[in-house]
Order: sequence, then structure tokens, then C-alpha cells
Amino acid sequence: MLRPARRPRSRRSRARVTSSRRGAATAFRVALVSTGTELMTGRTVDTNAARLARRLASWGGRVVFHVAVGDDRAAIQDALRLACARARLVIVSGGLGPTRDDLTREAVAAVARRPLVLHRPSLDRIAARLSARLGPGVPVPANNRLQALIPRGAEALPNPAGTAAGFAVRVGRAWCVALPGVPRELDAMMDRVVLPRLRRRGLVRPAAAAKRLTLFGVPESVVDDAIGRCGVPLHGLEIALTVDEGAVSVCLAPSGRDRSRDAARRVATLHRALCRRFRPALVSAAGRSLPEAVVRGLLGRKRTVALAESCTGGQATRLLAAVPGVSAVLLEAVVAYSNRAKIRRLGVPPGLIRRHGAVSPEVAAAMARGVARTSGADIGISVTGVAGPGGGTPDKPVGLVWFGAWVRGRDRDARTESRRFRGDRREVQTRAASVALDLLRRSIPGFRAREGAGRPQRPGMGP
Repeated sequence: MLRPARRPRSRRSRARVTSSRRGAATAFRVALVSTGTELMTGRTVDTNAARLARRLASWGGRVVFHVAVGDDRAAIQDALRLACARARLVIVSGGLGPTRDDLTREAVAAVARRPLVLHRPSLDRIAARLSARLGPGVPVPANNRLQALIPRGAEALPNPAGTAAGFAVRVGRAWCVALPGVPRELDAMMDRVVLPRLRRRGLVRPAAAAKRLTLFGVPESVVDDAIGRCGVPLHGLEIALTVDEGAVSVCLAPSGRDRSRDAARRVATLHRALCRRFRPALVSAAGRSLPEAVVRGLLGRKRTVALAESCTGGQATRLLAAVPGVSAVLLEAVVAYSNRAKIRRLGVPPGLIRRHGAVSPEVAAAMARGVARTSGADIGISVTGVAGPGGGTPDKPVGLVWFGAWVRGRDRDARTESRRFRGDRREVQTRAASVALDLLRRSIPGFRAREGAGRPQRPGMGP
């Protein structure tokens, strides 16, 4: 079913770097439609669109239109008509569940002018999944049968992680792909079902000569200014900068699917120049995330780590623990929130806390040494601060956080540094956890950003 659609009339790129006419003409244009009233009320953040955009960019696509709509059939239909007029591929996420507010099937069928029909293989898969969960012989509820309905002539897309089947159907000159909104199910279907099909039919292919890098602690504006000062002609290149809790991800690629040698050469030159310019802040020359780069760095240098967290409540550990392979390098993590825990669990001298307070460089240093000593780790990292909203003083205001790092065989005394974060309690904790991981990166002896330059892991298109 998924065949290349005719290319719509090109539009000039609105990216930071204007695409050349040739690049804009060959760009693979994508539109995203996110459905769900929870997105409109702010109860849920639309993270699906960001992950979809990253995946599609890795395969030569460019998202040119994105809209979120509530659970309203007429609104979804209007959004679909706009999306199909602007892109060759339209991906709709959400609204394929079994409840009465799941309206994506009806909306797509109406726009495509095709009736809904029962797809028997999808119904059989739903029945098998329910039997495995509830026991054999359990009949399929009527509302779950709705999940096996697809527009007539559409291609059913199996869901390897859930009951809701997706589908792909032609709408005018565009292909419309409907996927469930549950992130785990959407990711599994994109990686294992949708992208392989699109690639086999020539709709997508890996972006030519794309380069990525990740920096930490450098303002986005400084990176953007450096790009303009590198002396590399930027016409025909697409440059995307994204910021996430102190990390700046940079993606450099020829426009669309331009495979000219000149464009590839300029992308490589610009990538090298930025890596040299921001070497101290360079987390990964391959665009890996901060936690991934840290874990790969520890594995490459055969070092282990232990963390002692207070105000972050284990968030730095959670970021590390999400990376595959971390069990080989993360020995221990302690959330020592109270002074009593710092004394008993980490061996912080009580007099140190009395003289300097729990939020101090002295206590941060003692926490880092203590967790490394008790765990036997090569590196100890500590975090202690005032997350707020209460507890601040003129000398130690809300948002003040001290960090400590101790490296076996190198440091007699732990190194400490502080940050003052703005924002509410959650923002202080989240930012402090990222800074703790960057301090760990800078504490790994011989860490090299290129250690993160391996082949992207699957599933997923890049870090």
C-alpha cells in the first residue's frame, strides 16, 4: 500500500538556515497530527511529536506542519485536510483506543471517503492478546472490536506492543499513517513496522551525510553564533538546534535528501569546526545524550561510579539507569536526604554539618568521598542543595546546589562546584541532576567525546 506519492509543489524552507532551491525541492515533507483532549488541557505533554520528528529527520524527512487537536471528529478532520495538503506523509498519533473518545478511525475514513471495515487478522491478534492477559476463551469485548476497524483499502499495520492496530491509507496525494498515542506502542510501531515499510517502498532513506553533536552548558545563542562564524557556506544545509535541561543537540545535514559531495563536505567541515570550538563542553561527537555518553565513557575507560544524592532525590541515578549497559559501571546510589543519613550512610562528620551546613562545599566533598569509599567505586559524585520552595536563607537561597566529585587515584580531596538554578522545585531538581551527570563526564579520566560516536542503537533512530 505504501507507494511514493507525487511530490507536492515545493515551498521555501523556514529553517534557521534557508535551504537552496534544489534542497527544498527534494525534501521529504512530513506533517504530524497529535490527537487527544489531554494535550489541549495541559494534562499531558505531547512528547510523541518530538520523538517522531527525530526519527523522521534521521531518514531524510522534514516536519513542515504539526498540529494538536482535541477529541473532536470535525476538528481532527480539518487538521487532516490541512496536513494532507502540505505533506507527502501524514502521521496521526492517538485516538485508536477502544473508548468513545477515540475518533481517529472515523475521521481518517471520512477524509479519505472510505467506509470502515473489519480487518479480521487484526481482530484475531486482539483476541490472542486478550486471551494471554485474561485467560483462554474470553470473548473480545465490543469496544475492543472497534480497534480492528480500518478504512476500506487501507493497509493494516500490526501493533507489536498493544491491541490497537494502525493503518496506512492514501488521502489525495499524501499517505496518512494512523498510530496509537501510547508512547511505547507508537515507538515500537515506528521502528519495527512503519519505517521498514516506508524504506522498502522508497519513501524514506537514511539522511545523507548527517552529522550530530551534543554540548552541555553552552547557551543555544552562543552555538548559533559560532555556526555563522565558522566560515563554512551554509546555503543548502539544514541546521537544527534543540535544548534539553542544559544540553544543546546540533544536527547538521544537507537539505532534504541532497547527496552532493559539496554539501556532504561542508557538513563534515562544520561538524569538525564546532567540535574543536566547544571541545570542553563536547559531550558526544555523534549526538548521543549526556547519560548515554557518560555510560559509554565509563565503559570505555573501565571505571565505576557511585552517586550520593540529596536534593535531587535520585533523579541523576534515574537518568543513568535508563541507559542499557549501565549495570557494568554503576555500583551504588544513595539518596541521603536527611543529615542523619548523610552521617550514618556516607560517613559525613557531624561537626562538618554543624559548622558549614548540609548545603556547602565541605559536605558535598565529604558525600562524594563517602559514597566512593563505601561502594568501592572509582568515582564518587554528590549533590546537595536547596530545591525549594522553602528552606532558603540569604546565604543559601533556594536554587543553590553544591556538587562534589572524587576520583580514586587522582584526587586527595574531592573537587566541588556550585550552581544557582531558577525555577520551581521540579526545575531545580531536573537541572541539578543533569549538571551532576556532566560533572561525572568531566571527572572520567581520559574521557573523549568520540567514544560516543558508534553506530546508533536500535530500536530508535539515534540517541
